[in-house]
Amino acid sequence: MVARTQADLYVATDGNDQWSGTLPEPRADGSDGPFASIAGARAAIAQLRARGRSGEVVVLIRGGRYYVEPAVVTGIARDAAEPVDRVTYAPYADEEPVCSSGVDIPGWRQRQDWYLTLYLPPLLP
Repeated sequence: MVARTQADLYVATDGNDQWSGTLPEPRADGSDGPFASIAGARAAIAQLRARGRSGEVVVLIRGGRYYVEPAVVTGIARDAAEPVDRVTYAPYADEEPVCSSGVDIPGWRQRQDWYLTLYLPPLLP
């Protein structure tokens, strides 16, 4: 696989969904840079399509952890399946983005026997 660094849009953990998303990293003055979320990139793609942009759009995602709403996951699958106006989501260069639609639950403890345990407070008083 060829490591990509050129794309139409970028997403990075230090991004901002109010920026253009057309730069792979934030400008030093903080005026522009990548999006902070995949949802931000999808909203920008919808705007591009509304203005008549057709053909493939490439979104490169920088390394880091990203929370993705379940509805966005469904939308990404639909985007990638479009035969003419496909959207390709790929990692930036050799970086490793991790996307999750789950919720972190802190407080897990590993016991000596490899089981994980978590204390949950009572639901009712």
